Parts: sequence; C-alpha cells; structure tokens
Amino acid sequence: MNLVLLTKDDFVSDATVVVGGRRYDHITRVHKAAIGDSLVVGVENGRIGTGTLTKLGDDMLEMHVALDRDPPPALPLTPSLRCRGRKCSTA
Repeated sequence: MNLVLLTKDDFVSDATVVVGGRRYDHITRVHKAAIGDSLVVGVENGRIGTGTLTKLGDDMLEMHVALDRDPPPALPLTPSLRCRGRKCSTA
C-alpha cells in the first residue's frame, strides 16, 4: 500500500496536519497534488485514511485528515542473513 506517512508531530489539531520537507516535495512533485486533492495517509504505528489538501505554500502544505480504518495486518516475513567470512548482509 502506498500512502503519505504522518507522525504525531505533524498534527496541529485532531484532524489537521502540516507537512514540509521531503514529504512536501514528494506530494507536490511526484503526486502533483493541488488544493482539493485527496491522498491516502497513515499515522506511524496507527490508523490510515484520507488526507485532503487544504493549503499549499512554498515549503509546506496543510491537509484535513480522516483516519477511519485500521491498517492491514503485517505480512509474514522471515528475515534472512547471509555471511561470507566476517561480512554479513541481508539477503
């Protein structure tokens, strides 16, 4: 699932977030989002939902978010480690 990852620090109220930095760049350049557009959002270790762009500045944006569902269950993954001599890396 592809979503905009939010942290608790992004929230300026219960349903409003302000995003800047690399996430701002990704939302504006890759998604080419404009005011009124909706994106899938999720809170780190929390719920997911929809974020609607309400303000767009030169280096920040504001979204109204509705976190209306739990994330899907984690996939069953087994990490693998490969070692050669003294060097180990994930496989």
